[in-house]
Amino acid sequence: MTGPLLIMAAAMFAGHAIIWAHLPKAIAGQAAGISHGALLVAGGSSFDKPPWDGGVKYWSHDIYVYPPSEKHPRRFVLDRPLAYGCSVSWHDMLILAGGSDGKENFARVQTLEWKDNQVAQHDLPPLPHGLSNCGAGLLENTFYVFGGQERPDSEHASAALYSLNLSHPAEGWRVREPLPAEGRILPVFASVGDALYLFSGAVLHPGGRRYLQEGWRYHSDSGWKKIADAPHPVVAAPSVVRGRTLWIFGGDDGRLASQINALKDNHPGFSKTVLAFQSETQTWRTLGVLPVSLVTTAACALGETVYLPGGEDRPGHRSSQILQWRLPE
Repeated sequence: MTGPLLIMAAAMFAGHAIIWAHLPKAIAGQAAGISHGALLVAGGSSFDKPPWDGGVKYWSHDIYVYPPSEKHPRRFVLDRPLAYGCSVSWHDMLILAGGSDGKENFARVQTLEWKDNQVAQHDLPPLPHGLSNCGAGLLENTFYVFGGQERPDSEHASAALYSLNLSHPAEGWRVREPLPAEGRILPVFASVGDALYLFSGAVLHPGGRRYLQEGWRYHSDSGWKKIADAPHPVVAAPSVVRGRTLWIFGGDDGRLASQINALKDNHPGFSKTVLAFQSETQTWRTLGVLPVSLVTTAACALGETVYLPGGEDRPGHRSSQILQWRLPE
């Protein structure tokens, strides 16, 4: 192994990310998952210039596929621009629920699968109503969608929880017990073991957002239970689960939320801290630092390797980097 490659490999195992590849353009709000060993990145949004300089937000309908061992993507398209939905990987398919084009939030739920050198796209039963900035989790064959906002201009976030049995999708969506707390957007929401875990998120109000740290656990038999808070808000953070551990990569802690328009391009970015939550002990650890701060993107794992494609690295600015992180064995 050559010197630079040895250094890169060592960095991955030491709790640091490397730049694995680049997206064709810098985007945020995209969905991402693994299908038959390929990395799929679908949808997203971008600005032509910073929003405080009158920038226009564009919504993408692109699907980028990185087949196994390939670092250059193949491009396909969704039938409409889409960003800020929620997604999970299931049976070699990326399941994408909700999302927005900036004018409307959608109830549509669809699967994307890399198959025969094409992206097969199929619809599942739609959500009860449109949603964006929601969270998604998977318990065995049941797909859960939590929170979010029903309209792009919603002043209040949802606390609703819905589920769909993917083994019998014709049964449609089931309304579950709502969170017994404030509704929120952009939470960390994932399954660990036989339960769903919810951390952070932001409460919407007419004046803006309020950032949360609180933690909740949901079990289909016993409902919601308050648990230990996150060490700090992790709004819009990508996450993955391995075993009994939930890994959270960065996130917006809200510390500079009121200074965005004053800082503009001098904003230092969001949190770069990598956190690990151990469900059995209900404890948190800090396990590394990202080279850039990425929010409103997805983390997806292939074996012990995590991919973090693009995302917002500071307010109004996107990244095209695909980071790669190695989980400890």
